[in-house]
Amino acid sequence: MPKRLSLVIACHGLSRCSIPPLLSSLEGSGLDREVRVRLVRSSGGLLSLADALAGAAAEEASRAEVVAVCMGFMTPMVGEALEVVKRVREAAPEAVMVAGGPHPTGDPEGTIGVLGFDCVVVGEGERAFPRLVEELLSRGACRGVLRGGRADLDSSRPYSLGHRLAAPAIEIMRGCPHGCKYCQTPRIMGFRPRYRSVESIVECVEVLVGEFGRRDVRFVAPNGFAYGSRDGRTPDPSRLGDMLEAVRAVEGVRNVFLGTFPSEVRPESVTPEVLEVVRRHVSNRRLAIGIQCGSDRVLEAIGRGHTVEEGLRAVECARRYGFQPYVDLMFGLPGEREGDMLETLRLARRLARMGARVRLHTYMPLPGTPLWGAGWAEIPPRILEAMDELVRRGLADGYYREQLEAREVIRWYQSLARGNR
Repeated sequence: MPKRLSLVIACHGLSRCSIPPLLSSLEGSGLDREVRVRLVRSSGGLLSLADALAGAAAEEASRAEVVAVCMGFMTPMVGEALEVVKRVREAAPEAVMVAGGPHPTGDPEGTIGVLGFDCVVVGEGERAFPRLVEELLSRGACRGVLRGGRADLDSSRPYSLGHRLAAPAIEIMRGCPHGCKYCQTPRIMGFRPRYRSVESIVECVEVLVGEFGRRDVRFVAPNGFAYGSRDGRTPDPSRLGDMLEAVRAVEGVRNVFLGTFPSEVRPESVTPEVLEVVRRHVSNRRLAIGIQCGSDRVLEAIGRGHTVEEGLRAVECARRYGFQPYVDLMFGLPGEREGDMLETLRLARRLARMGARVRLHTYMPLPGTPLWGAGWAEIPPRILEAMDELVRRGLADGYYREQLEAREVIRWYQSLARGNR
């Protein structure tokens, strides 16, 4: 006989795109009628979220036979995830702790052994989440790793009508063929790109406009300009333009954004042919371009697949077509020397002279990638001071200082994970 099941789901800023498709997958399977779903939010940060989840789990335990607390998170959040497990265990000892998202997928063993979760959903959740619920309904428990497999993007919806919840952007592409050694995307989503069809995109836009009152349309893609590409590398301006034109034609759409977060672009995809098409349809005049480093030696070592010169050409091309380039640069990559960092600083200053805005980042290792166990390069004080000076002069911005602190949390986690094996 099915158990009375309550799902307590953590909602935070970094889960806004992932939770609506999961809820939609339950609605599509009919399982939403079998369970009680409680979405838990907190405006006070993730530690406050831990308290909110613990309180919700305790309340649900008084009315349900089985309570599962579900949380998706990224690697810099491992400390907060540990706090969530601790607080929930104190408030509702019998609750099943379920983890998903990029970090648990990259290191399921550590998520269970170090952080204390009972079950880890690995990979794409639209297929695995209904299976998780079925397991909880039938057995009242779920232990170990549950693998999701590849989801059909056309069947995934960025909204839940039952919960009146919509993602801020439509995912139009999964997978990436480039395989940058620091990046989780191809390791989670695959090296072969998959695209949401134009028909499905239009249908999603119509629902977001009609049911949720959206007027602005944004997309999620590992490389926004690669949509429709046959190999995921060479842009197809015609197919890209057809998609944007179809979205623009939906009644009620006011603005369309592509090439800004969360659909940044690679330098080699920024071409006159692409920009000629894109600028006719998009509302944004900012373009987020990932160059990542000013050293060709480091770019080759991390498998970026482009050169510094290609990055400069992309910025020049973007400016020529009326876009304001926002360029991402990283410091502290494994094997990076101080000379490489000086090259990246020189590149940052050159980009600023070209009219680009620079966003500075500190490299953070991610599980499941080739560089996860490779450590990182320490950023010398004089390099950090030069980065600070770029910010003071209004030439750059970024969360590189916060990311430096996050690296120490990751160092702590890695040491515990090694001891757990």
